[in-house]
Parts: sequence; C-alpha cells; structure tokens
Amino acid sequence: MLTPINTIPTLVWKATYPGNFSSACSRAIKETVLMTENAGSMRGGGKTNANHNPLDPHMWEELHDFMIWLQPIVNNVWKEWDMQELPLEVMNSWTNITNQNGYVVEHDHSPAHMAASVYLNKPEDSGDIEFRNPLHSSWTYMPRSHTDFSRQDFWQSVQCNTNDVLLFPAWLSHRVQANQVNENRVVMSMNIVGIKNEI
Repeated sequence: MLTPINTIPTLVWKATYPGNFSSACSRAIKETVLMTENAGSMRGGGKTNANHNPLDPHMWEELHDFMIWLQPIVNNVWKEWDMQELPLEVMNSWTNITNQNGYVVEHDHSPAHMAASVYLNKPEDSGDIEFRNPLHSSWTYMPRSHTDFSRQDFWQSVQCNTNDVLLFPAWLSHRVQANQVNENRVVMSMNIVGIKNEI
C-alpha cells in the first residue's frame, strides 16, 4: 500500500460561503464604475478600487456576516501552515471588476502574509485564477510527461464559482485568465497579516 507523505504545507485552500453576496456585489460594481481602466495589475479594461476605497470592502455592512464566517477558516489555514500563534488582521481589501476580455497580470501580495480571493460573482467561462508553480524549476531535469494540464506545468489553474473563497500565501505569484463573457466577474481581494505584540 502506498501512502502519500506531504513534506510541505498545502499552499492553496478553498472554501464556499453559504450566504448571499448579491448586495456586496452590487456595491462593489457601484464603487468601481468610475475607476480608471487597467490600473495596477488589471488589463483588458478591468477596474480595481485598490487604494481608492472610502471604506475597505471587508468593513462593509454587506460583508459583516461573511467576515465572521471567514475568521475561523483563516485561523485554520494559518495553523495548517504551522505559523506562529499570532492575532490575524486584515491589512487592506479591495474589489476587482472584469468584464469581457478583462484579465489580471501576474503579481503577488507581499508584504502581507496571507491573501484571499472572494468570488462575489463568478459567471461560467469568466476565467480562472492561475498560480505559478513554486516547484517548477526544481523538476527541470526530470523526465516530465509534458502533457496538457500536468501537475508539473508552470501554471496551475483553480476553477472557482460564485461564493468560493481562496486562501493562499501572499508570496505565491498568480494571475487571472481573461473573462470570456459579457458579464462582470467581481472579486474581493484581502491581505491578511499576523501581528506581533510590541515589547
């Protein structure tokens, strides 16, 4: 019998919120409509309100119940990564809106410790997030299969739906595929940090 032994922590975790994001989604679209296209990591007409929020989305009343639901999940992932027992706080949050042809170029969320992608609205065929495989170069001289969608590919895509939440290390480089449909993909992103008490 063969038993897998995981010598590194699982990097990307997914959960599904059982509530309703419709009011938060409407507010996100309203607060982003006047933003400049293609700012920051956004391309193809995508918009973000990062650094331009009168109030960061995680503090919206529309997301109050969600944030309560999310807290123990964040704590569990932190523990799975074997991090120090520190109080965790949201450093900042923002929303990204991409319509047809909109996409997000490669980036990371350093210097935060954990990043979250919260799918307020994720239409079918609106593009998936892709993570850069951090072990890709370590397998360079191995006889890899080179088949499509191999676990050894340079990029690993993760399919998500509305209400899905992804948690991953802030240093993990990622990008988002182009939206193929004429309907908004609405994502809230958050940066989470462990706070050390001052001496």
